[in-house]
Amino acid sequence: QPPGYYIPFHFWVQIFFLSETGTRSFSTLAGVASIFILYLVGKELVGREVGLLSAFLMSISEFQIYYSQTARFYSLFEFTTLLSFLFFILSLRRKQYLYFILNGAASIFMIYSNVFGLFVLAAQNLFFFLYWKKYKEMAVAWLACQALIVLAMAPYFYPLLFGASGMEDAAVLNIGNIPPPSLLHPFYAMYRFLLPFRRESGWDLVFVSYAIAGTLLLAGTWFYASRQGKSSWIDSVRG
Repeated sequence: QPPGYYIPFHFWVQIFFLSETGTRSFSTLAGVASIFILYLVGKELVGREVGLLSAFLMSISEFQIYYSQTARFYSLFEFTTLLSFLFFILSLRRKQYLYFILNGAASIFMIYSNVFGLFVLAAQNLFFFLYWKKYKEMAVAWLACQALIVLAMAPYFYPLLFGASGMEDAAVLNIGNIPPPSLLHPFYAMYRFLLPFRRESGWDLVFVSYAIAGTLLLAGTWFYASRQGKSSWIDSVRG
């Protein structure tokens, strides 16, 4: 893994020590900060209500809570990914050089947190070039930003890709032991990510959790429909 998580984590535990609280709190801080950044992303893309709803759903997500308590890079990678997308959106909408610079800095931090950040960067570039006619006046700023990101990545990734013990040895070591996926693997991935009993919770706990969630969903829907009025609510559902 790149050092984007481990370097700040090293200094974090110098202050808060190698206790359970000290090691987990770094990820917790990144996870809590991600809630606020997601609110800003939702607000910028759609509106304040969507931003608040997105932040609320993230704050109660069992998946998010779990990974915000582990002393690993996942939570920081999520935080830097959201930052990168926030500044990406702002740079295209506000057309200010500051947001291009901030997007570049966040993207560098994101990739150094986890190499999968390269896919996020590829998605942003794909969007930019698909809408080239709309944003072509910002092409120079965008391309300069991408060039700086590549230069910042080079000290770590060039030896990894082309060094004597780089990517080829890593591929042989890791990929050689991975069994071929089956057609059921995508469904299994959805099951693991969406359902809470993937970590061996008892069926009684699963039943109680879904019963409570279902009751709250029905009560909330009924309350909202009552406040809106039946005809107005039906129109909003159709919309």
